[in-house]
Amino acid sequence: MKRLTSFIVAGMFSPLLMAQTFVGVIYPENDLTLSLGSSGPVQSVNIEQGSVVKRGETMIELMSDKERLEMERRELVWKSRDELNTLNKRLAILEEQYQSAKSLYDETQSIAKDDLQRLEIETISTKGKIQQLLVQENREAIEYKLAKEEREDRLLKAPISGVVTQVTIQPGEWAKAGEPVIQLVDISKVYIKLNVPDAVARKLQVSQQIKTNVEGAGQFESKIHYISPIADTASGLVEVKLVITNKDGQIRPGTKASVEL
Repeated sequence: MKRLTSFIVAGMFSPLLMAQTFVGVIYPENDLTLSLGSSGPVQSVNIEQGSVVKRGETMIELMSDKERLEMERRELVWKSRDELNTLNKRLAILEEQYQSAKSLYDETQSIAKDDLQRLEIETISTKGKIQQLLVQENREAIEYKLAKEEREDRLLKAPISGVVTQVTIQPGEWAKAGEPVIQLVDISKVYIKLNVPDAVARKLQVSQQIKTNVEGAGQFESKIHYISPIADTASGLVEVKLVITNKDGQIRPGTKASVEL
């Protein structure tokens, strides 16, 4: 009886049956290094380290008076429809005149055939001019969009909402296209990367809720976002990614977190 009890107790506390603690590092959901699409002197820097920005907010602007004026000029050319409106009105009158003249010619022949043909040719010619203007309008719309993109290349807008953690350029300095000038971090969600044995990974499921202890911040509810379909060939461990909502910013990326699995 003593031998059986010893066996049961040993089994209950076997490492294979007990939950294991795994420690990982907290990462921000987005950590972006941003650069400008064009080179040129910086006109304004609208943010500083620690600034909270919204998606689409302009953070840096290069000197761009020439590009702005060109964009505005292209927009005016594209949206100017005076000539097209005049031709459409002319076409309406010509079509009415042609139909009246054709009725007279068919019924009484009180109008010369040459006059009727002249009205028909003028109507066809006006329709052709309208089609040319419509094609030109499409081309002008494309040219405006290209001018707008050139202007946009001289603005650095926030691609996401977040906090600016680094600014490396000041007004008056020369910005080089593609050179990092801003670090932007979104910590509204954070994630933990763990490497666990295959046997542990097989017990887990995507979207499973897990209690997570974050160093210095307390306990939070995390959710399994990703389980790698492959194991590392050297260690045999499987990568697991857990996500935590961090809207109030209590969790600081770079700290450690632990979970029991």
